[in-house]
Amino acid sequence: MKFNSLTLCVSLLFLLLTPAVVAQWVCGTPDPVDPIRGVGTGCSNYLNYIPDINHMNYSPILTYRVNIHMFRRGDGSGIYQPSQTSDIQNEIALVNHHFSYMNSPSLPVSPLAVFIPDPKIRFELQNIFWHDDNTYYGYSSQCGSGPHSVYNTDGAIDIYYMDNTSISGACGPTGFVNLFNFGYGWASSQLIAHELGHVIGLPHTFSGCNDDVYDDTYHPDPNTGWAGCGPSESYSNCGGGSGISNNIMGYNKCRSYLSPKQIGQVRYRVIQLSGYRGFLKPDYDATQTVEIVSNETWEHSNYLVGDLIVKSGFQLTVKCTLFLASDSKIIVEPNAKLIVDGGVLTTNTETDRWNGIYVTGNSTASQSLNPTLFGTVILKNGAVIEHADGALNNFGLDANNSIDWNSFGGIIQCTDVIFKNNRRSGQFMAYIHKNASGNPINDKSFFKKCSFGIDNDMLNGSHLYAHISQWATRGIAVNS
Repeated sequence: MKFNSLTLCVSLLFLLLTPAVVAQWVCGTPDPVDPIRGVGTGCSNYLNYIPDINHMNYSPILTYRVNIHMFRRGDGSGIYQPSQTSDIQNEIALVNHHFSYMNSPSLPVSPLAVFIPDPKIRFELQNIFWHDDNTYYGYSSQCGSGPHSVYNTDGAIDIYYMDNTSISGACGPTGFVNLFNFGYGWASSQLIAHELGHVIGLPHTFSGCNDDVYDDTYHPDPNTGWAGCGPSESYSNCGGGSGISNNIMGYNKCRSYLSPKQIGQVRYRVIQLSGYRGFLKPDYDATQTVEIVSNETWEHSNYLVGDLIVKSGFQLTVKCTLFLASDSKIIVEPNAKLIVDGGVLTTNTETDRWNGIYVTGNSTASQSLNPTLFGTVILKNGAVIEHADGALNNFGLDANNSIDWNSFGGIIQCTDVIFKNNRRSGQFMAYIHKNASGNPINDKSFFKKCSFGIDNDMLNGSHLYAHISQWATRGIAVNS
């Protein structure tokens, strides 16, 4: 297919075309995969999930890594040169602007969808590669072939700039974006935002391709063609009865909006698949700490690069998968509760373990007589904890993230739990539970019908320290 100067979006070789039959799924079991989209269909139907606006307020940012490949002729000549490095960096900054500052929908649906002003989706430029290659300078093939077969990088989305004066447009199947003779600036950054949307799991909204699967986007999203717009007119040109949708995944101008179900698709569904998750930046970031300040149940997967803190007086129930960064830890404060009900806690990479869960107690108080001084973790119904450095710890941490020696005795209760490839699955520091008479009694912590194992997937070349270690404790039951 040839492209002309008015072409906004090429026909995408993107496998998100027709709605699929969604199978019912139980959290904690392998997630069935939609064979058309390659996306899981579990967790209460991924097409119908609307993120809670309060939850979004403290959800971490998902940062996708991007590499850009600039092609020149074999002798180094061509329209793309290293002097344009700042233009390239600015282009990614503009893309992030489009994903950071949502305008309300110019063509609203009925009933009006909940408005989420910031989906917390970002792109970070890792490297710019300059290739002197006559084969791909001026290349014009569609998405199914091209430089991706030769020049590709692991762990990042690849964007290819190839000077071809006969076509203008882009193509964004999963994993990479091809750009043909496209400049830099507000308009081109909107096109790149659209194509990157495809890469991270979003289909079109317009009816022309018959692939709009969300009922909270405008139907039909008309094929209006491309028209330029600048920052000052990015919303006004799309509103006022203009009949133009401002959805980033539409066939439109002024892209500045994603619907709640589109945001839910990216944030909580496709990250379950390693192909999508592999593009995300996995590094620990203490500024991305999530605090639980109300009773919550998480039924959709989440990707955490900071810490997770269940604050005193509140409960978090996890029913799906949490992917955690190498230094990420979960802290359960006194009088707080974490329940993992058939969910999975695991690492967000294939190389590093995550830190573990710290359950705060009180070294001198009684678990029974002073329950508000103790945090509680309950794992049950086939819950899985894997690839942790120290999965469960019956103590809290001080301000320096060292052991708080006054916080022993956190309550840990595990029934039908799988512990897999942890360096240590349970660590119990010195604590003796006492009754009202001051006599020692059994600790409230226990393990029932749990399995502990390691295999060749142990990360970082690590070895098993212990499945469960105990120091000066009493009556922590471990039963088959």
